[in-house]
Amino acid sequence: MNQSTDNYIKMEDCVPRGVYRVDGRNFSVGVCVVKPTSPGAGKPETGFIGLRYKFGLRIDTELHWDADEHYGTVKPLELLHMLPDDIEASENRALFDYLEQLHKNHE
Repeated sequence: MNQSTDNYIKMEDCVPRGVYRVDGRNFSVGVCVVKPTSPGAGKPETGFIGLRYKFGLRIDTELHWDADEHYGTVKPLELLHMLPDDIEASENRALFDYLEQLHKNHE
């Protein structure tokens, strides 16, 4: 991850189910997901689901840079499009296949 990237999309401006080009630790394209928090726990956490290629191909989730000063690893750079309605924004086979195809199209 290029931690000097200052021109990124702030957490509050990210759109759930948006597919973003990101500067992340483990992937460069991810789907924005917002994890609700329990009452009184503060604001919801925004993260991104993407395909991690290190140690085998698998779905992984990383937190938005603004979500946590120690564990936030993704800076979204550009909203590419919205996730198709027929694909759930969670760790599942349909999303895996979609992200894999998206990666192949952008190689």
